[in-house]
Amino acid sequence: MHCKAQIAMIRTLQCITSTIYFTMKIYEFLSLEDRQQYQTVWELGTHIDDIILDKMHYQLYAVGDFYVEIHYSTADNKIIGKLAFRTGVPLEKYLNQWPSFDSM
Repeated sequence: MHCKAQIAMIRTLQCITSTIYFTMKIYEFLSLEDRQQYQTVWELGTHIDDIILDKMHYQLYAVGDFYVEIHYSTADNKIIGKLAFRTGVPLEKYLNQWPSFDSM
């Protein structure tokens, strides 16, 4: 194998393994600039769910050990904000759309 190809393969493997084993914490996420936060959500986040309430489209992503909710305006068709959190009230709107175990 050519030397340049070997170097490219090693860099690719390093990138893949660092992504697999890297777990971002919420304080690290919040210390990023706004644009970097969105990029982190798109690259490292796992889409969990989405809902539409009052002309707002909410998309929930898991990133590391926390969640990020992206807020879209359906009227303007653009992103208007985001919220990073670990637990609590922001999750309730997603949990409320699933049947409870009591009703099964």
